[in-house]
Amino acid sequence: MKTLRRFLFLYGLTALIALASLVLPVAAQDGTGGTISFTGTVSAISGTQITVNGLTVSLEAVEAAPEVLVGMQVTVQGLLLADGHIMAQIIVIIAPPGVTPEPTASPTPTLEPTPGPSPTPTAVTGGGVVVVIEGPVEAINVNIITIYNINIVINADDPVLAIIQIGDLVRVEGQFVDDDDDLTEWIRIDNDTQINITIIAITIVIVDIDVNIDVDGTVWRDPGNCDNPPPPWAPAHGWRRRCEGGSGSDDDHDDDD
Repeated sequence: MKTLRRFLFLYGLTALIALASLVLPVAAQDGTGGTISFTGTVSAISGTQITVNGLTVSLEAVEAAPEVLVGMQVTVQGLLLADGHIMAQIIVIIAPPGVTPEPTASPTPTLEPTPGPSPTPTAVTGGGVVVVIEGPVEAINVNIITIYNINIVINADDPVLAIIQIGDLVRVEGQFVDDDDDLTEWIRIDNDTQINITIIAITIVIVDIDVNIDVDGTVWRDPGNCDNPPPPWAPAHGWRRRCEGGSGSDDDHDDDD
């Protein structure tokens, strides 16, 4: 079942990428968080809401939504709302009820390039549902970060922990912890405090344009004013536009693009 989940995620992600150019973006509403995508089985339907892997998904914003039945395998991409529900932007039917997709050559998903180095994926035991979430870091507690009230555990050896700060915009690919996983849902961080873990991070990348990371791991942050000029290797488009009056794409910095 866990192998099937991984296959469905890759299969569905490729379909989402193919459909993305055909679907008009949904305007973010008040209380809307970051984007999230996952694959699973429809377990319940109530009006325009469906339940997939225990998550409540609204189909109201999906243009020409397909007919969804209980038991279908679907891939959902949408916006994570403040109440924990998901506003779907795209939904793709992977298989009808009771049908297991025949394995084929696993497609390779195409990801958008992001600033900074890509950390080596963290080995994860168990087989939770794989999701991608992007948003600002609200809290950091040792190797646990919080995005949109979702607690995400990062490998304690991941070098991103030495860089990341509250407020940074990050993209995390990880696994939902479910009841079938060998991973504990609670991690004790001291003698008195336990934190409920929702996602185990596989990869985490800082995508904030105000944070520049060199190939050797050196970090430069835009202070928001004209103090702390950037080093030559940092694109620092915002700082240069604000403090030098340039576009951030002068010849002096072409090599950094």
